[in-house]
Amino acid sequence: MFPLSHGGTTGWTRNQMNDNLQSSAATIGKFTDGTRLDLCDRTYIQKALEGDFNISEVITSRVTGEKVKMIGYPIRSEGKGGV
Repeated sequence: MFPLSHGGTTGWTRNQMNDNLQSSAATIGKFTDGTRLDLCDRTYIQKALEGDFNISEVITSRVTGEKVKMIGYPIRSEGKGGV
């Protein structure tokens, strides 16, 4: 994920993410096989954008079709409140 600025608030709401972040760089997953997927609907991505570390439930990978658990972790810009 990439650092974002969102007007100085403490976090994105799910509606703001859906309205403002669909297909943005923050929600595009880049996989080792070169695949790129928009993951804005994944809960672990939404929680990371809200500033929360989290581990997903078991989900089905859209790349491999395998059952996986994903880790979401916010990456913050130094000196900025955004994730």
